[in-house]
Amino acid sequence: MTRSFGPAVISTASDTQIDRVTCSYCMFRNHHNGADACTYKDRSNPTPIPDPQNTPDWCEMKAGAVRDATDTINGVLHYVVRWPSKAKSEEGREVYEGIPSEAMRQFRLVTRKAKRGAIELQTSTGRTLASWPDTSAGEIGD
Repeated sequence: MTRSFGPAVISTASDTQIDRVTCSYCMFRNHHNGADACTYKDRSNPTPIPDPQNTPDWCEMKAGAVRDATDTINGVLHYVVRWPSKAKSEEGREVYEGIPSEAMRQFRLVTRKAKRGAIELQTSTGRTLASWPDTSAGEIGD
């Protein structure tokens, strides 16, 4: 089972396929008027969940949870690497290693705090997906 912020993804015993997605462990599942309901969209007007054991297709987090679980099953990792200078002449320091959706969030958090140096979001093959400072727009001096 892969736990995430929203619904949990249950994989097969061999961990090679997704078996089902369940709201049973989701933090947005609450009891409302004697039934299970989702409070993700609107806390004051929760949406009824017909079967918490099987997440409905209208759940906005279902696709992301399945994508994260599939990446975990397939061993897909992304890295956030930080260098002390823009020149990258020294060894980079790995700040995060994990699933792609969380890696992008970690990249944004690290770049928010950065004042100098260089930061990249990379795939496990070394391909750069995002960089800071953004060199694609042309850089203006410090």
